[in-house]
Amino acid sequence: MELIIDIKIFILLFFLILSGKSKFYLMIFVFTTIHELGHILCGLFCGLKPVSIKIMPLGLNVMFQKKQLSLWKEMLICFMGPLTNIIIACISAFICVNNQEQIVYTNILIGAFNLLPIIPLDGGRIIKIWLNNKYSFKMTYKYIKVISNITLILLSCVGILMAIVLKNFSLIAVVFFMYFVTFKEKQKMKIEYEMYLFLMEKYVDKNITKWEN
Repeated sequence: MELIIDIKIFILLFFLILSGKSKFYLMIFVFTTIHELGHILCGLFCGLKPVSIKIMPLGLNVMFQKKQLSLWKEMLICFMGPLTNIIIACISAFICVNNQEQIVYTNILIGAFNLLPIIPLDGGRIIKIWLNNKYSFKMTYKYIKVISNITLILLSCVGILMAIVLKNFSLIAVVFFMYFVTFKEKQKMKIEYEMYLFLMEKYVDKNITKWEN
């Protein structure tokens, strides 16, 4: 299994230390890592083997060996990350620990954010898996693109209101980042579909419709 460390984590940590925000960032990092461990344990339970673990600025990113799973197992693996944060928040709410309110708030924030219907977040992946089970790859792409875009627009509106009323620009920064990762995920899906078309045209059907953006 390959272990990769994203160098941006050290750059981000350096600037956060300078700005005095390193404590809150470390808490986010710890609980996003635990969030990812929820995915890993569930994946192992379902018979998947991790191929690589990448340590990124906002936690871990685990790549599993490709294996055909049932619809419900795939959805369960995606849901287990947010569920882990929700469980931690519930336990912390009833146990007296240091920084109790911040721990509860952080885990609810991470869990709820990851359930948003945006690819590549867990919520977006759950919807993508469900759509793939109902529709063709091409229709799945179109539906998930529309759902992600609408959600990002709504988040942008909330972020602008926060910036105007509360002078808090954090959500706008997150939305810009999500626009970037969502664009990359869409490009990845497009490449996968083009490969699918190539194989289908070569071995099955010569008259399949080309990709339409």
